[in-house]
Amino acid sequence: MKSILMYLCNLLFILSFFMVSMAINGCGMGEANMDVNEPVGVYTSAGIVHSRGYGVSRKEEPVDSGILTAREAAYTIAMSNLLEYIVGSQIESKTEVKNTKLAENEVSRSVQGMLKNILILKEGIVQIKKKQVVYFVEVGVNMKTIGKQ
Repeated sequence: MKSILMYLCNLLFILSFFMVSMAINGCGMGEANMDVNEPVGVYTSAGIVHSRGYGVSRKEEPVDSGILTAREAAYTIAMSNLLEYIVGSQIESKTEVKNTKLAENEVSRSVQGMLKNILILKEGIVQIKKKQVVYFVEVGVNMKTIGKQ
């Protein structure tokens, strides 16, 4: 019983922190305010490198925890794209040809590094459909601080 109570208290704390952070960032629990004409991926504007990420919860996951899962996925993707833009990525490719036909082709990408002074510029729920959450996060870093990390 104590473990269930502790779990519920922790969940309540996480959700309240999440709601406060969204209020501070000017985001509501409705659909994210997104303009379809805005650039997608990584771009620069006014000295800030911007990166966007989308995350989707698992279908079998409850909506309340799905929001957190989708947010974490979106944040991780946005950060990975930002890091790749700043430091580059390692690409490995393996291709096997047999009898002049492509038999196997594997390509992998890896990014490694650390980012500091990251700003969450926008975030919000894009949609909740059939208990599956789609979340959006846009992060940025000031280009002047990139070399000082």
